Amino acid sequence: MQKHCYKRVGSLLTRHIQTCNIMNLKTTTPEHLLIHEIASKAVKADKLYNLQELMIDIAATHLNGEPLDLEKMAKMEYIDTQHDIIGIQSNLNRDTGELQNCFLPRYRKTN
Repeated sequence: MQKHCYKRVGSLLTRHIQTCNIMNLKTTTPEHLLIHEIASKAVKADKLYNLQELMIDIAATHLNGEPLDLEKMAKMEYIDTQHDIIGIQSNLNRDTGELQNCFLPRYRKTN
């Protein structure tokens, strides 16, 4: 997707086209149900989480560069997935959906 941006060059204001990376949040129904189950367990264990925000963070991570093993995560208790959930929330770039700071979830899909 392209958007028009304005950039100041010296005293001139110039218009240029910038390519934007749009984050993908389109989950399938099975993915959505698994993400809801994972996030619900986390919210039940720690009331500081917001269900919708956590679901978006998990979906963004899963769909934008670090596919998660959602089936395995959904079967586990929150304490087993806590590392991934805290790491995702702390290291997610919310503009691109990519994880930063070399964080790798334990429950990532391996090929």
